[in-house]
Amino acid sequence: MKLKSLAVSAYCHFAISLLCFNVLFDLVLFGVPLFMLYKMRLLPSSIFLRLTTFLIHFTTPIVLAMPMVLSGTKLYCNDIDLLIEAKASESSLLLANHGSRIDWMVGMFVGFAKKLGGKKCDCVRVRVGFVCEAMIQFLPIIGWYRKIVARDIFVWRSFKHDAPTIESNIYEFVREKRMLFLSPEGVVVDYGPKDVE
Repeated sequence: MKLKSLAVSAYCHFAISLLCFNVLFDLVLFGVPLFMLYKMRLLPSSIFLRLTTFLIHFTTPIVLAMPMVLSGTKLYCNDIDLLIEAKASESSLLLANHGSRIDWMVGMFVGFAKKLGGKKCDCVRVRVGFVCEAMIQFLPIIGWYRKIVARDIFVWRSFKHDAPTIESNIYEFVREKRMLFLSPEGVVVDYGPKDVE
């Protein structure tokens, strides 16, 4: 049993390392140059969005495939038809309880999947953006990628400070036809030996 735990732990560290390397590669080779061209107004917003969406859709299977398959992840949804309808609409808001550390993976999966709950979606893959705590944008590699390429909404939890940012980002999300994933703070479920006691 200890050998299996060691193998799983080694794989997890290897996968995270590959993920960080992949994101760094994408960020340096594509993300930063595209962002600079966009900011210098040499690249129109629509082209920037298309190219970064392609980049996100290219990397999403790399991020999701192995961890979700090997862990046997199962996702539950109260109304799968409503979720499929929301995904097919031009812009939508996916609101979910923040119950785990992989909520972001669930959001990416919902946007990427063409089959949900055994039902085939008649919709394309959608770009998913997140509302995140502002400190996330300063995390090396992943945070920078989410800020520059994914264009997530980062909030400081002060409406006076966040109002202009939220307003401009919401306008951008609607104009660009994206799915916004919002999972308000809640209880993160990590059951360990102390929780069982």
